[in-house]
Amino acid sequence: MSKRLFARGSDGLVAIVEGGNDAYITDPINNLSNVLFHSNFNYMRIVGVYTGTVNFPYRANATQTSGGGKKGTSTYDVPASGSDIYSIGTHNLLYVPGAVAFMGTMQITPTYPLQTSGASMRMISAKIDSYSVSIYEQWFTYGNALGAVSKDFTIYVFQNPI
Repeated sequence: MSKRLFARGSDGLVAIVEGGNDAYITDPINNLSNVLFHSNFNYMRIVGVYTGTVNFPYRANATQTSGGGKKGTSTYDVPASGSDIYSIGTHNLLYVPGAVAFMGTMQITPTYPLQTSGASMRMISAKIDSYSVSIYEQWFTYGNALGAVSKDFTIYVFQNPI
């Protein structure tokens, strides 16, 4: 079927439909499979753009410990790990909105690998709750430390459709 654009001047209605049935325009809810866009529907929109720089700190490498056993004393590494949250802004929408986060021009996904050094790793995610926009860090060090690093973030927050 062909796609058709309708724009009605009398009430400002705009619709893009698959095919040409008038019911697609006047009763879009019961014809959703043929409606590509309808101006009476509520769509998501950006309600806030939050930018900030996060200074991730140095994370020390694993500590060494010694222990004795039946065959004598041995030394081994004890991994270190942890997490931290860095605030970027406050939205106060009172619900958890949708969001898209970027580090520079790269979109970040949950547990995005920000930094690695041997078996050590720093991962980040965008964390959005009912009030705030943050970057969540999880880190794990084993044989190598993770150096301090600064990154710029932009997070787009969307209003839920009504």
